[in-house]
Amino acid sequence: TRKKAEAGDVKAMIQLVDWYGDGKNGLAADPALRFTWARRAADLDDPEGLYELSHCYHCGYGTKVNEGLRMTKLAQAGMLGHVEAMHDLTVHHFWNDELAEALYWAKRGAKEEHFWNTESFIPILEKQIAEQRS
Repeated sequence: TRKKAEAGDVKAMIQLVDWYGDGKNGLAADPALRFTWARRAADLDDPEGLYELSHCYHCGYGTKVNEGLRMTKLAQAGMLGHVEAMHDLTVHHFWNDELAEALYWAKRGAKEEHFWNTESFIPILEKQIAEQRS
């Protein structure tokens, strides 16, 4: 797997992110290597790589916590159709009272087949936005 990842195979890179994240397949958990492989996959505009990199920035895995970079990478993953990223963006913006942004991501995600039922937020968000305007 490592040879494939080093040769540019994004799926292998993501596999290493998982293995180094949880210490699987005989590899010790290593936050620095988790971050390295997530960044390499993200550099290739892989949605899962971007999502995993956002998680590293959020939790400080192999890097310092950086909410700005977290949100940038999360949005990039969402724009590329990553369902979990769209869900996380919906929830993040909802809890930060950024309702228009939350609605945008909820609607975008609702178009995806496996969106974790966040589409149920849409009527709630639309109502709250209408109430704010009146």
